Amino acid sequence: MVPPLPLIDENDRTPASGRLDLPVFFGLNFLSSRRLWFDSGAAAGRLVLILTCALPIYLGCGGTGERSQPSVVASNLPPDAVRVDLEKRNPERLLRFYFDGIVESGSPVWFEENGEYFLDANLLSESGLSGLSDTDRDGVIRWSELEPVVLNSYYESRSIPERIERVREMRGDWYDEVLWFKTSVSGVMTAARREIYVEKRAIRSALEHFERNGSLVYPGSTSFIAEHYDGDMLVETTAMFKRGDMSRWDYAAYDSTGARVSVTRKAPKAYRVPTQCVGCHFGSRAFEPERSYPRDAAPGPHGERVIRAPLVPEYPDLVSLLDEHRRRSDTILGLYATLYLSSLRATGIAELDSLDAAVLTRFEAD
Repeated sequence: MVPPLPLIDENDRTPASGRLDLPVFFGLNFLSSRRLWFDSGAAAGRLVLILTCALPIYLGCGGTGERSQPSVVASNLPPDAVRVDLEKRNPERLLRFYFDGIVESGSPVWFEENGEYFLDANLLSESGLSGLSDTDRDGVIRWSELEPVVLNSYYESRSIPERIERVREMRGDWYDEVLWFKTSVSGVMTAARREIYVEKRAIRSALEHFERNGSLVYPGSTSFIAEHYDGDMLVETTAMFKRGDMSRWDYAAYDSTGARVSVTRKAPKAYRVPTQCVGCHFGSRAFEPERSYPRDAAPGPHGERVIRAPLVPEYPDLVSLLDEHRRRSDTILGLYATLYLSSLRATGIAELDSLDAAVLTRFEAD
């Protein structure tokens, strides 16, 4: 889980978009935003007839226009659908993370209709979120009902290793300086200093994606490992693991003994995994010291805010080119590609292996 939190504020109650997509009846978009032009009484009569027929269907049998439940008409919702309102920004993105990632039934679990979202209760009962229900019986599953179930089921549903030693066995030895790139960050996520590791091959792949598509996207199975130090003492490890299909990231935290935990240390704030990790990485707020880099960031309440990496002079042109922290392509908050590319330039093509030399040559040519 690299770096800080939280970007979708846990207390944010900004409603989802109120845009109303009016339905299409009998293959004709009668209620679209197009202007209907007519120049005869007969045409006007036909329009009135159309609206007279369509409106009762759209409003439902009661004719009140209230849509706390799905419309009776032309609904593709399963019979046991229950409405979900996360009361947060970007509800669809969050639904994709929590349900497409945790519930792997092969069938759709959530549905969108007329700007509202619904869950298939039957499929939920067969998944790792089987405890999810409308506990207050108000007809809507809200964030306060979803989060506890996610926190209790996430690690097992995503098969996150219970021990940090198992992570090393599965993901590789991040102390291998030939294969892994290391940066050191003192910032806002924690009062600890973080030593952050990512495989060089993953950064090269992200840079290649940037050349082709203009965004830094890491390949499937990429790992970010962040060891948190208080002085010389390792107090915690946080991690991000990209799923094999390249779609999303998983998050994990391990305490000083290497045991998997659901809440990070309380310095300066304890964060819940994965819900508050997602809040940060899916958001848009910029953090220090990445926000100010290559300028110095002002000290924070726990001391300096600074980025360190070996053999990395500051190259403002590369910072501007990738614009990594602000754009946060692939929901990554740090400056890993920027710092890696800077290290290649500082080393010089003559001293690089063929893979790194090819990357630097392409970027310098641009």
